[in-house]
Amino acid sequence: MLIGAGRRVVAGSSTCAAAVYVARWLRRASEKVAVGFEGNGSAEKEARGLEHLLMGASQSRFVSGLSRLVNAPSAAWPECRLRRMVDPVVKLDSLAQIRLGGWVIVTTVITHIALLGVLDVEVGLVGWTLRAGLVAVGLAVMWRPRALASAWKDRKRS
Repeated sequence: MLIGAGRRVVAGSSTCAAAVYVARWLRRASEKVAVGFEGNGSAEKEARGLEHLLMGASQSRFVSGLSRLVNAPSAAWPECRLRRMVDPVVKLDSLAQIRLGGWVIVTTVITHIALLGVLDVEVGLVGWTLRAGLVAVGLAVMWRPRALASAWKDRKRS
């Protein structure tokens, strides 16, 4: 009964249909690679099979889109404005970076509290407790960055 209900939900979902399509395409591609490499084992045949696979992948819209998605940010990073904004933070010493992280936590929580007040959103005991805990952690990180840095180094050694 549960499997039948799951199949009905999956059958009407375009996301699930796309996932099934991709899974079938990957299985067929995997089978073709296995068949191509199982032949008589000649190096020439293996090279042709690999070349055919790479050529097919390079013509795939999905693979080329994924490639552009991954390569574009790394190509743009050296000249982007964000890098100029982040470089001074990255060049800080570790204690200043940790202290800055504490400031970010405290500032974020306070901004969130202010937005909740402006938007008149009710917050329960659990929400206030979590916010108070985050502020306490942020303040502890700001006031004792050396302890956190040494704990982090000790963790990496063990």
